[in-house]
Amino acid sequence: VASARTGQYDENGARWETGFSLAHGEAASLAGEPLASGLFDVWLDGDALVYVREDCTEEDADAAFFLHLYPVDEADLPVAVRERGFENRDFWLWQRGGRDADGRCVAMTALPDYPVASVRTGQYDGDGARWEMGVSLAHGHAAALAGEPLARSGFDVWLEGDALVYVKDGCAENDVAAQFFLHVHPVDADDLPEARREHGFDNRDFLLWQRGGRDADGRCVAMTALPDYPVASIRTGQYDASGQRWAVEFAPPE
Repeated sequence: VASARTGQYDENGARWETGFSLAHGEAASLAGEPLASGLFDVWLDGDALVYVREDCTEEDADAAFFLHLYPVDEADLPVAVRERGFENRDFWLWQRGGRDADGRCVAMTALPDYPVASVRTGQYDGDGARWEMGVSLAHGHAAALAGEPLARSGFDVWLEGDALVYVKDGCAENDVAAQFFLHVHPVDADDLPEARREHGFDNRDFLLWQRGGRDADGRCVAMTALPDYPVASIRTGQYDASGQRWAVEFAPPE
């Protein structure tokens, strides 16, 4: 439970009521560094995001939080939101935590049970966005990589389970901004979505912030799922307004 509202009422209405946060107890055990820092620090605690701000004002407590979840595999999204490519889980502070007597605000909200590559989150009020940030969860997956990548070029490309992981150290702004292309050639063309069959491959292009991001040390990581049908070969890389920046082609291991 993140928060509770309780009180008493009779036939005349509410006699008294109060709200209190149970998320503060969870936040007390946080260690290390947050995933990202803005007006609130955002931490990962198990399968939940924890938002923390010291010296939290009334304006900080009253503004709505937005939370956009970008999956490793868009097929995991609820059908109604697949076209836009992310799931929206907005909330209010009082629904997921609250402000304590010392002015500290804490909110805690669960991630879905499917793998999440990146998050965009922040707060907004009647005047628009107050703050926002992108948070990569793909970096945690990349930390477990071992052995050799499938290919090396502008990014190293790894296979982790049923997903490709793109990794680059010393990632520059133009690496972040360039679009990734991912062309998946199946063993059997009949496995392709009907609209793709005449092309002979499935196009799964993406932007870095949709599937990961760049950390404070300048390392870029993106993670995107492969389809569930047998794959013969993959061609991937990046392009920008000036054209193709890099490309590699490889067959996934047996």
